[in-house]
Amino acid sequence: ELKFLSPYSYMLNPAENVFSKVKASAKRILSGLVGEQTLSGVIQESVGTVSQQDCANYVINMMSKLPIAAAGQPYVN
Repeated sequence: ELKFLSPYSYMLNPAENVFSKVKASAKRILSGLVGEQTLSGVIQESVGTVSQQDCANYVINMMSKLPIAAAGQPYVN
């Protein structure tokens, strides 16, 4: 049985949560930037803020939303 999902279901993509945390961290680092730091350094430091527990929580959150998507119900945050 096929179920309709919207063309892009961001709530079913844990990578969105990772990128959101990395982006927020990079913004914090850049707002308080003192001295010189490379973009790759900022990105590397920001990626380091994402823990294994964060990733596990993102997947658990995504799995909890699968029944809503499978039922064809709209996602309400």
